[in-house]
Amino acid sequence: MNKKLIIGTAAGILLLAAIIFAIIFISTAPAGGSVQERETAAQALTDRGKLTKAANTYKSILKDDSANRDAAIKLSDVYVQKGDFDNAADSLKQAITHAPDDTELYDKLMGVYFKSRDSISALSFIEDIDDTELRRKYLNAAYDRTSATPLAIGNTMGNLSSGGVLAFADDTVFYCDIAKGNSLFALRDGKSTLLCDGNVSALNVVGDWLYFVDKARDYSIFKMKLDGSEHTRVADVMATNLIVIGDKMYFINWNEECRVYSMDTNGKNLTQLSDISTEMLYCYGTNLYINDRNDEANFYRLSLDGKSKTLMGYESVYFVSGYDNNLYFRQGNDELNIWRMTADGSVYEPLNNSRSGYINVSDGYVFFVDFADNGSIIRMNEDGSGAVKLCSDGANNLSSDGEYLYYFSDYNDKKLYRIKKDGTEKECLN
Repeated sequence: MNKKLIIGTAAGILLLAAIIFAIIFISTAPAGGSVQERETAAQALTDRGKLTKAANTYKSILKDDSANRDAAIKLSDVYVQKGDFDNAADSLKQAITHAPDDTELYDKLMGVYFKSRDSISALSFIEDIDDTELRRKYLNAAYDRTSATPLAIGNTMGNLSSGGVLAFADDTVFYCDIAKGNSLFALRDGKSTLLCDGNVSALNVVGDWLYFVDKARDYSIFKMKLDGSEHTRVADVMATNLIVIGDKMYFINWNEECRVYSMDTNGKNLTQLSDISTEMLYCYGTNLYINDRNDEANFYRLSLDGKSKTLMGYESVYFVSGYDNNLYFRQGNDELNIWRMTADGSVYEPLNNSRSGYINVSDGYVFFVDFADNGSIIRMNEDGSGAVKLCSDGANNLSSDGEYLYYFSDYNDKKLYRIKKDGTEKECLN
């Protein structure tokens, strides 16, 4: 072969290799240059799946301009793709410090918490929001299963305080049939299917799992997949008032003098949270609310880690529901009023004058059963005004999925019914 041709071919190969190397180096190395150039490079890295280098490029932008909203959002998106939800949340929280009124940032942060099921961190962040209206908006949305990003909270306070005999997934109503000894059923497409022949209560739905207590099986905590498979005993404890938030369970442990305990949803890390012998247990935000069985039924607020305890009142409370950073309940020594208290106990006032129970609050209304009127379901405004009777069915265990009210007609046929929140579209479900 001609010597010049060989040299030329070799030089061409070397040049081509250098060009390829340069392209690879430029497309994978953290980008420099202007913000716009680095944003373009970071997007190209993201599209190529080079997520670590893309994250480093976005971080370099934020190092020079910590208030760059778009870079913070895209950095969070990259971390979500990497499965690094902690850093994804931190990126958005840092952006919120520069734009505390930017609700899109809050929405995206709630989306990160939704994907990671880190409801406790989400609730803690929500309660630290300075803006009262924003705090209310996101606290209410945290418990709203109809919202785009509902948090991994097993059931609402109002539903659980009504016995937890109803819980809801996207296309399924789970219910404990009071006419059949509280056996557990799933209602899908108008058809009820028996899931557990027991005495079930405290239903909680988190992710793909349904958690509950079965009194017929030593009050142990169980879980099963939403299709009824993998029915498993999670913990051999004598539990009541089960509450599931994310990957944590909270309950009264009757094996330990009715003290409040927490446990991971896999049955590990059993932890005592309080030395108070507890009669009832409720949860709203990042606090538990408990009645003291022995000390004149005092009412306390307890942090989820058990490290903080505050006396809220000197009477026990029942049928507690939470909404707009307020608690609604019936007081132990007063059968004729629903009371409203701010979650920190600073405001405390009666709302009505009727023997009330099964309180459930949502959408700016207080729904309850009036025992003095043969179990009628009443709707009134948050301040107690504008009371309207929705039906006269002798209702029990009033619950809500966010759109409908559900109840058992205990005075009549013990069937499960639902109605719209305006009292229309009543139908028997089983």
